[in-house]
Amino acid sequence: MKLNERIAYLREYNKLSLEDVSNKLNVSVDALESWEEGVVEPTIEELLLISDFYKISVDELIGNKKYVNSKNKVFYLGYEYKSEKTIGSMPFIHINVGKGKKARGFIAIGNDAKGVIAIGGKAVGVFAVGGLAFGLFALGGVGVGLLSVSGLAIALLMSVGGIAIAPFAVGGLALGLLALGGMSCGLYSIGGLSLGKFVAVGGYAQGNIAIGYQTKGHITPTSYTKESIRNLILEHYPKTWKFIVDFICSFFK
Repeated sequence: MKLNERIAYLREYNKLSLEDVSNKLNVSVDALESWEEGVVEPTIEELLLISDFYKISVDELIGNKKYVNSKNKVFYLGYEYKSEKTIGSMPFIHINVGKGKKARGFIAIGNDAKGVIAIGGKAVGVFAVGGLAFGLFALGGVGVGLLSVSGLAIALLMSVGGIAIAPFAVGGLALGLLALGGMSCGLYSIGGLSLGKFVAVGGYAQGNIAIGYQTKGHITPTSYTKESIRNLILEHYPKTWKFIVDFICSFFK
């Protein structure tokens, strides 16, 4: 938020007219309008008048701070920066922090950020980091992407998170084609509690092929060597991708 926008915001937030502020500050309405429209910037003396009127410091008026006025109303003034360097019509760096503010740039940082690299409360980009992140590579509280590492991770290829949902999922709770987790559910599943349609490996394993300390399944191995597990899987599911077989067998000697 620019200085002129903050001056207008403070007046509007406090439900004051231009005439109200004009009378209080002893300046003309035309001068106030020129400040709010950004035609003219207030002098230092005028900044002191404005800050004193709204019971804030000059630093808070021109900077990026949260403050409380005498009515205990909280304001978030925000901050914006755009680099002069651009890529096409997009600024190389755009930082825009503040309530309702959007950042758009090659590198975008803000409450609502979109860019090739996006960082923010809500982030959308090729590389996205945020409370809510959408991108080819997403990192956040909730992340959705091709690859996602998040508290709740949803991905088209691979996800890692507290709750992970993807073709290849790793998490406390993992759901996927190949799932690895404390509790895992998938076509091929490995976990403490493992539920697999084809193959389940775990402390408790339930699947067509069930391998574990406690098992429930149609087929259980008689030997737990790497080679015997490999042969068992390929005997019943010969089209299983090699790297999935290799990954499951890596848990055995």
